[in-house]
Amino acid sequence: MTSIIKVDTLQKANGATPTAADLGINTTGNTLQTIYSEYATYGSSTSTSFFAMPLSATITPKFSNSKILVTVSLNGMYITGNGRVVTQELYKRIDGGSASSVHRFNSTAGYVNTGDEPSYGTYTNSYNYMETAGSTSSLLYQIYLQQNSSGTVYWNNYNVLNGDTKSTIVLQEIAG
Repeated sequence: MTSIIKVDTLQKANGATPTAADLGINTTGNTLQTIYSEYATYGSSTSTSFFAMPLSATITPKFSNSKILVTVSLNGMYITGNGRVVTQELYKRIDGGSASSVHRFNSTAGYVNTGDEPSYGTYTNSYNYMETAGSTSSLLYQIYLQQNSSGTVYWNNYNVLNGDTKSTIVLQEIAG
């Protein structure tokens, strides 16, 4: 035997409308939403200043006390020239405002002395970062890069990984 309960309105004992937490939906640690974005186009830059990589995702938190977990995978990266370091930063823009750095990742990209092809190896950089949402405004997270040499930094390079390359960013709202 199955039962079906149908109601028009739910109210708490005091007449107020119940929240998700009242109904046991917003339990601490539960994933409330997941946003996935990918960028699969090969790109390069010779800039030694920070520049926005075309990899971003936007999430609008349901609750200001939620945690936002950011997972980034940058693929097919290497650098030519006399340096090896590509500084990678996660920037955040709140509700269309100015972008500001929230976390810096220093890493070594694949290194090439001469020519356009990378040396041996697979060049993938993956990162996780978590912070409290702080509001229910729209949050855009984007990757910025800066290289420290006079060479060129590349990303999503098919020849580096010998296969499909794409960089990804995943945003998850975790109930606080």
